[in-house]
Amino acid sequence: MIRFATFIGIVLCVAGCTSTQPRTTPEKWRGLQTKLRTDPAFRKAAIEDCAGNVDRNTPQQDKQRIAALNHIPLNSFSKTLCTRIWNGVAENRIKYDVYLKLRGDRSTWSYHKALQSMK
Repeated sequence: MIRFATFIGIVLCVAGCTSTQPRTTPEKWRGLQTKLRTDPAFRKAAIEDCAGNVDRNTPQQDKQRIAALNHIPLNSFSKTLCTRIWNGVAENRIKYDVYLKLRGDRSTWSYHKALQSMK
């Protein structure tokens, strides 16, 4: 299950994705949303994997800026950010078209804008 969560994290480009990765189809996106809504262990693994990627790949300056703008405590930044992102996907607040935009612009700042759009 962790490998699948890792794949999903890569697909979402939470941190450090490349343009050579396969694009998720709308059908796969809906399947991911269902899995996140119905399988708490899967969601937990996805959040933990995402948080590890964010910790490793997000510059401290970006973490500080996004944390301040989104009222996230810096000591729990990665886990809180990833929880919000995965919950947004599961609850359809991050839509497929937003995923496509994020995939095209992989900067951490884009994720801040996506979080803002969910409010």
